Amino acid sequence: MKNVYKNRINMYKTVLSIVKQHETIWGGTPGVVNSVNRLENSLISLNEKESAQGSVTLGVSMAREMFFENVADKMIILHDALWIYAKSTNQFELQARNHHSPSKVRNLGSSKRLIQINTLLIDLTNHGTELAFFGVTPATIENFVSLVSEYQLIALNPRMSIVSRKTITEEITRDLFEINEILQILDRLIRSFNEQESNFVLLYFNARIKVDLKGKRNHRSGAPPVEPDDGTIIE
Repeated sequence: MKNVYKNRINMYKTVLSIVKQHETIWGGTPGVVNSVNRLENSLISLNEKESAQGSVTLGVSMAREMFFENVADKMIILHDALWIYAKSTNQFELQARNHHSPSKVRNLGSSKRLIQINTLLIDLTNHGTELAFFGVTPATIENFVSLVSEYQLIALNPRMSIVSRKTITEEITRDLFEINEILQILDRLIRSFNEQESNFVLLYFNARIKVDLKGKRNHRSGAPPVEPDDGTIIE
């Protein structure tokens, strides 16, 4: 999520916290009660979407890792059979290509996995029929090829994740707009308490100033902005 969104969400949470701490001041004003409830419910919804957005890519990554564990188990067996076959027939290059420890296979990075899988598939195409003596049947190889096809779809096609993230981002943008609409009303309602509860009003509007994480300040005075955030997102 972009910093400009994070800044805004942090501001919303601070505003809600300040308002809730002073409920005794506004609790008897239905308009404020309604706006605060709407703000709180919208923030709950926003938090859920924020979590969902972060979990999409993580979920795809976890699925890929879990799937590769199964692929790796099969690769280890096939490498071992090819290594034994190569050693028994003095095929030194084939032997070197399949000299991999179980830990090395399991700890391959995502790009190296695909390279090694493709190399293994070539060796199986060329020598797979010779491996039955070492316990690797044609059915074993066929199952491995099918498993690899599924894994490659997960590893090489993250589009579903991208589409999901884009959809959630659009929903978050709509939530931000809705919350800004709520706060524009709440700003005006809170000002009505200025004469009797000036400290509360000051706290509220200080909370409404969005702090820029990049440290941008007013060019003339060197001070942070003093007007409440108006909801405009400047990229």
